[in-house]
Amino acid sequence: EEGKTLLKIFEKSSSPENIISIPDNTFSPDNKYVFLKYRDDDKTRYTVMRTDGEDIRKESHDVEIENLFGQKHPDYVVTDVTGWGSYSLIVVNTDTLEGKIGPSWWFDLSNLSFIRLSTRFN
Repeated sequence: EEGKTLLKIFEKSSSPENIISIPDNTFSPDNKYVFLKYRDDDKTRYTVMRTDGEDIRKESHDVEIENLFGQKHPDYVVTDVTGWGSYSLIVVNTDTLEGKIGPSWWFDLSNLSFIRLSTRFN
């Protein structure tokens, strides 16, 4: 829009074979947060950040969902992040380490916790 200042909220040095994408349902319902999907070192990563460019936490600009999840739940691996369920909840799908279909989880951005769901979201 005319008169608006562009705001850079994400920048990443990457090789051409790595893809950064904006999945469906990537913006939170209040448009305060966005999550992105990208390939890095043959691993898919999901990162959440604020749309106003401010730090999401005091010590960082963004939160990488799969790294945080792996620290808290090492028996599962993140296979997909499907989008927002509310203003601070993001659906995370997992598999077991053996490759079997695992549960879905809410990632609660308000306290950086994961809540296991009884239903798998696909």
